[in-house]
Amino acid sequence: MTAIQQKTISLIGLFFLSLLLWGQEEEWQKIGLEEGLPTTALNNMVQGPEGFWWISSEGAGLIRYDGYRFETFFNDEFPIIEKVERSWRNERLFWHDETRLAEFNGIELKVHVPQSGLKIKDLCDLDGSLYVASENELLFWNGDSLLHKGELPSGFVKLGTAAGFLFAETDSGLYRWQQGWLKAKEGLRIINGKAQGLWNGVAVISPKDNPQWWSEYPVLPHQAEVFAHGNRDASLIAQPDSLVYLFQNKHYLRPTYLDYPKGLTYEQIRNVYTLKRTAVLLTDQGLFLYQQNLQERIRTDKEVLSVYNEPIAGLRWGDADGLHFGTHPDADFNRTNGIVLALEQSGDTTFVATESGLYWTQGPSTALKSTPVKGFVFSLKSTTKRGLWAAASSGIWQLAKGEWALVRSSEEIDFASIFSISTDGDNLWFASYTNGVWSYDGALWTHYPRIAGIALDSIGISAMGQYQNPLAVGTLSDGIYLFNAEGNSYSHYSVEDLDYAEVRGFASSLPLEEPFDYPKERIDELWIATNKGLLSLVDVRESAKAGESGRVHFFGPPVSPGSLIQSSNSLISGGEEGLFLWRQRDWVLYQDSINLALLGLEILSNPEGETDEVLQLIPFSLGHQAKALNHDQNYLRFRFSARTLFYPELVQYRYRLSGQKEDWTYIGASREALFTDLKAGNYSLEVQARYPWSTWVLKSEALSFTIQEAIWRLWWFWTIIALLGLGLAFLYLKDRFQRQKERLKLENDLLEMERKALRLQMNPHFIFNALDSISSFIFKKDPKMAVRYLNNFAKLMRLTLESSMEHIHPVETEVSILKNYLELEKLRFSDKFDYSIEVDEELDYTIGLPPMLIQPHVENAILHGLKPKEGFGSLQISFQLDGEVLTCTIEDDGIGRAKARELPNKKAHRSMATQINRDRIDLLRASVDDLIELKIIDKFNQLGEACGTKVIIRLPAQEL
Repeated sequence: MTAIQQKTISLIGLFFLSLLLWGQEEEWQKIGLEEGLPTTALNNMVQGPEGFWWISSEGAGLIRYDGYRFETFFNDEFPIIEKVERSWRNERLFWHDETRLAEFNGIELKVHVPQSGLKIKDLCDLDGSLYVASENELLFWNGDSLLHKGELPSGFVKLGTAAGFLFAETDSGLYRWQQGWLKAKEGLRIINGKAQGLWNGVAVISPKDNPQWWSEYPVLPHQAEVFAHGNRDASLIAQPDSLVYLFQNKHYLRPTYLDYPKGLTYEQIRNVYTLKRTAVLLTDQGLFLYQQNLQERIRTDKEVLSVYNEPIAGLRWGDADGLHFGTHPDADFNRTNGIVLALEQSGDTTFVATESGLYWTQGPSTALKSTPVKGFVFSLKSTTKRGLWAAASSGIWQLAKGEWALVRSSEEIDFASIFSISTDGDNLWFASYTNGVWSYDGALWTHYPRIAGIALDSIGISAMGQYQNPLAVGTLSDGIYLFNAEGNSYSHYSVEDLDYAEVRGFASSLPLEEPFDYPKERIDELWIATNKGLLSLVDVRESAKAGESGRVHFFGPPVSPGSLIQSSNSLISGGEEGLFLWRQRDWVLYQDSINLALLGLEILSNPEGETDEVLQLIPFSLGHQAKALNHDQNYLRFRFSARTLFYPELVQYRYRLSGQKEDWTYIGASREALFTDLKAGNYSLEVQARYPWSTWVLKSEALSFTIQEAIWRLWWFWTIIALLGLGLAFLYLKDRFQRQKERLKLENDLLEMERKALRLQMNPHFIFNALDSISSFIFKKDPKMAVRYLNNFAKLMRLTLESSMEHIHPVETEVSILKNYLELEKLRFSDKFDYSIEVDEELDYTIGLPPMLIQPHVENAILHGLKPKEGFGSLQISFQLDGEVLTCTIEDDGIGRAKARELPNKKAHRSMATQINRDRIDLLRASVDDLIELKIIDKFNQLGEACGTKVIIRLPAQEL
């Protein structure tokens, strides 16, 4: 059979099938205020650059519709819009209000006021170019301004286009622009802005890309008024008494006569529109949608138990009454002796499998005839290489050379009941419910109780089919198994993945017609008949990937076992509610034109979903440029939608937010994604969508955005804070150190002043004593001694004055002062005592001590110890260096402190030098951290009698 013959047979079969569907009643879907439509007064609509439908209205301005949600634009500035057009390279929308031309590019609205006060009457798009009609002038839009194109014909009414030409309708007829206006043929009018309406008294459909259809299909009588709109797939014609929806493709034109929606009349229609498989009525009651149902009912009065389609003879089905032929009225059928379980064709003969045997017939007028195959006949299969096969309770039979032969008896197949026969082109496969599977390659039979480790005799096989080489095995309670061609691996979809449905059959939806003008990967190749309806394998697969959030979608009512077949790129199913037709090819062709994109971004103020800000960057779409959000703008809700009027409720969605996780999140029919408490970083949101019969073929452009890190979490912020803290700490410590330094300096200055004051208090004391001694020599008339004393006194005064200005002076200077002082005291007391001064050899000139620290104790030793003593006295002074400590010792052999206190004049005497020296030592202790020690030790002899005093002064050895 040639390809032309095959195509002819397919067309004949499709014609016979269309007879069964003729006059079938369809329902309209009304979309009004309750469904979110802002107003019911709608004028016209166009599809925008990003797939939205833009509707001009009265009262709501420009309305955007994506098949799910309505949004209004510019209703304050343009509340009434009579007509909207998509033009200027198909990238912009235009409308007018007589005095102004509005241009919208999806981002910015521009309003143009024509010069000279022209009033706009109409506008029209022709191949992406905009033409504007004023009262008597045709203008052309060049992208920035309106330019004169020519004068309008007299009696102008409106503009229109057809077959690549611009038309003007007038009171006297139609004119076509071709470097000027030419009168068109009589009878042709503009209908709904398109000059594809009335021609020679009949309405015709003439798509721009098929101009040969201009007068090829006259289908309607002349009417005074009609609305019409068409495209390459379908057209809608609205007349006062009827609606005609014409479905068209390369091979046929099929009209469907529709009733007006309930409560709607022709007078209420303002415009009509067609989109692929969808027709739209724009009325003063709102929007009405019509589209072919996914399922088309063929027969409903009996439960269908088996279905077979043969291109020449048409559709056949079987029920409890017998065999039915679709090319004749339902009353014409061949009665059988039992329920029809399976049907198959071989040549011009139809074989009918029943519960009482196998029968055959050559047409509805021919009686059913029996065959040798008796008992229950469960399955039939016709193959190109191996002929016709039947599976019965008696075994497996083959039709060879016009005769039926038992190939495998019931004993040879372990008395198994074969419920399904399948072929992969080379081998035949026979599936039983409890005993596994048998295969036959033309010479060898093989029994498979197990495949890939799966015990087939325990899973309860209910159906079997071929799916891209793998063997598809369905069960009643264990889901579906797909075994690879080698039989060493498999994929399993559990009964939970099938929503607990029973598998009753398989059918492939691979094309039968050529050319196959859409990608094969766009359509699923295996459909599953279940007790819940028709199910797509791709839906099962994708829902299983989604896990608990995945849900499969069942189409139509339950399908009977063996009642799902392929016919002319469609599927036909039978069940308790009758026969149904499923046009999957039409579904796939339509979904290819659907746009999927993000619609809006809402920034939420809290996780409960209260909206703080809405970002809708571009009304044509969301706009996919990167956007930076603040750290506290991390509660986000994205809205997205597949912009379609073709069953939008069936579209499934999933999204992935790269930067958060790389896995896809399946959300079913939901059209939004909510993200809470997003961390700072770069993100990219991708959205994909699909219908239940396809993979994720609908994809949006990724939206990239950034959530900025909080400033207090940035490294440079903390670096600045640390540096600032260190700087403040440094300044604080520096200030504190400076203040401490100044305080210490002030204290030291104060102590030094006090020390100087004490030294100055000492000097008058020495001077007083020295002058007293000199005066005693003078009174004694001893001038020689007085002069000697005076010389020593002068030397002592010089040394004292020199050292009094320093807070420390060398030990050598202290020793010189002491020597001069002791010489004076010896002269004063007539050599009553002797003295010695011992200096440690380790002491050098660089070691110093406070001036005149030793002298007060030397003075006390002389005045209170040696002077009252009877006899000669002795005084020893030493300076020793012990590590870092300078030890000064003053030791005398006088009367001791106890006897000195008993002297008559002692109580009245006040030792100013001793008190001053104690105060100096106290000050030194306060200003120097090192130890300063003063010890006064009373000396006693063996008899316990006082024999002198010893004074020890220990102080740090200070470097000069």
